[in-house]
Amino acid sequence: QYSLMQADGATASTDAVVANNSATSAIVTGVSAGLVRVIATFAGQTTTADTDIRNITVTDTAVTVASIVSAGLGSSSSPLSTFSAVVNSTQTIQLGVVFSDGRSYPTLFNGSNNASPLLPGLLTFAASPANVVSVDNATGIVTLLANYHLSASVTVAASVGPAQATVQFACNLQPAVGDLDVGSVSGPPLSVAAVGAAVDLPVFVNTGALSLSAYDISVTFDSSVLNVTDVVKVHSGGAMDFNLLTVDAGLNVMRVRFSGFIEDAGLQGTRAALVTIKATTLRSALTSIVPTITVLTQANEAGPLNAATPVVATAGSVSMQVGASTRRRRSQDAEEGEVVEDDACDNPWVLASAVQEVARASSRRRRDTGSNLAGDTNGDGVFDVNDALFVLTYLALLGENFSTPLGSTVESRFLAKPYMLVEMDADRNTETNNKDALFLNKINVGLLAFVRNLTVTEGRNADFGCTVRVDVEVLGAGDVAVDPASTFFFIDFSGPSSTFATMFARSSAANQIVIGQPTSVTKDAGLFGGFMQAVRTSQPSDVPSIFSVEFNSSFIDVQTGFSVVQITTGFRDVGQYMGGSEEAPFVYGVKQSKTFTADGQSVLVETSGSLGYNPFRMVTIGIGCATTTTSTTTSTTSTTSTVTTTTSTSTTTTSTTTTTTT
Repeated sequence: QYSLMQADGATASTDAVVANNSATSAIVTGVSAGLVRVIATFAGQTTTADTDIRNITVTDTAVTVASIVSAGLGSSSSPLSTFSAVVNSTQTIQLGVVFSDGRSYPTLFNGSNNASPLLPGLLTFAASPANVVSVDNATGIVTLLANYHLSASVTVAASVGPAQATVQFACNLQPAVGDLDVGSVSGPPLSVAAVGAAVDLPVFVNTGALSLSAYDISVTFDSSVLNVTDVVKVHSGGAMDFNLLTVDAGLNVMRVRFSGFIEDAGLQGTRAALVTIKATTLRSALTSIVPTITVLTQANEAGPLNAATPVVATAGSVSMQVGASTRRRRSQDAEEGEVVEDDACDNPWVLASAVQEVARASSRRRRDTGSNLAGDTNGDGVFDVNDALFVLTYLALLGENFSTPLGSTVESRFLAKPYMLVEMDADRNTETNNKDALFLNKINVGLLAFVRNLTVTEGRNADFGCTVRVDVEVLGAGDVAVDPASTFFFIDFSGPSSTFATMFARSSAANQIVIGQPTSVTKDAGLFGGFMQAVRTSQPSDVPSIFSVEFNSSFIDVQTGFSVVQITTGFRDVGQYMGGSEEAPFVYGVKQSKTFTADGQSVLVETSGSLGYNPFRMVTIGIGCATTTTSTTTSTTSTTSTVTTTTSTSTTTTSTTTTTTT
């Protein structure tokens, strides 16, 4: 045992205290200035000689922290320049201190989590910006909260003395499984870009140990700062399509939407590259770029990669400084006359619109009712990119004769919902193949529409002239009406000979067309007939939308091939020829390649086969029409009947023959 005595050895010391007193050791802590004698007692024997007594001098000279040294994120010797991790990850501030009396502590914390400071209360910590990183005031544990376009900082201050140190680092969120990332992994996600520069916005996904087979993603941005010019598929295999949509022209909010699928084993990796968005910068601003995840689907019908979808991407929500930073404000915490950087992005409506898109995407999903939704190939009651993927899954299982467990499951779904097989032939050309998957993906992003039915109605007007009306039923994704300001339909009339071409020329003259418009597009050599442009005849809210042509007919008892050309204009001008079977024999033995003008844009549209094509429908028209009329009459009523009727009465009664194919 040990005891403490004053210098005279006669009275107990008040200048120090002893603790953890045992036969082998004790801890002496100074209390006040003075000389303390440490006396040991063992087995009744006490040290008496001066040589056996330890003298300790206790001083009370004030000591302060002279400097904070080697401060760094994660390490003192090799500090991290970028805090790159998933949201809410933690790192430590490592450092040492030097006191005013020359003593130093090279490492002030025990353990990697900074939970045990050697000198509690000696230092305090503060982080900035508070919405990007937070720090425990006592332990210096830093938590990553968000991406940041500049450097974040943690300031360390001594509680005794004026010493301070600042640790700066980039903040760059990495995606958790099922999340997206935009930009680089090191430094700020996106570098500062000059005005007028071309920039790449790479998009990555973290699939973890799973495999991704389909995706549907929208990226919202400020169109006054960025001009998106292209989206390039980076992943191998499969397909991708994209479209650019105006969310609010007045608020300069736009959205680029891209969806696609990956065949076979799918895409895998913690940072698997999906696409690169190409853009140019337009003006100086700090601008937000916010992705929304609508669909991330695993391979082999295993369900969603992220059960929370639709959701705003966490790691992928980034900001970019374009040009010199000019937006500054006076901080409430700044000294008089001091200005500090304003970290608010230039257009707050970008993030707000992305959040609204999540709500809209959620509302578009409906409970599986067993009803037939256009394009719902997988029978889940929803049309999305998964239906394009399912076509490929079906074709693969068909090749295996549905002999696998997955094949048996899919086959049983067909039996329960036969309409799935009908919807698999998305372009209605009587065949199901990879092109149906591509067609569905284009519809999913708004580049094309479903063409459902084509109806041909014949009749006579009061002047004994024959009339022909062609109605096309079309649907947008999700069974909605299509916009005639950006979606256009042309009817292709094809016949067997030059005589047919003469009859079409007479029928398509401007003074013979009752509904629709003539076109200047002519048939290629070896083909006979021509094209008329249909116009919407249904009400704006009617579903399906009906596009029609009607004309006084010069056709006489001739078999006519009807096909549909649809064109969508906007950021991307896309055309699709809607014909029949792509397999020989072909009714018309020449490939058709024509340029159509819609909304002032020229769009090339081609039939799929190189040796010829088959029409969408074949109908014999002009039965009993022996004369040609040049009068213009009121249009006949559209019908969707599946029967053929003929009525003959007096010369003032209309005679109609209706042929409908669905």
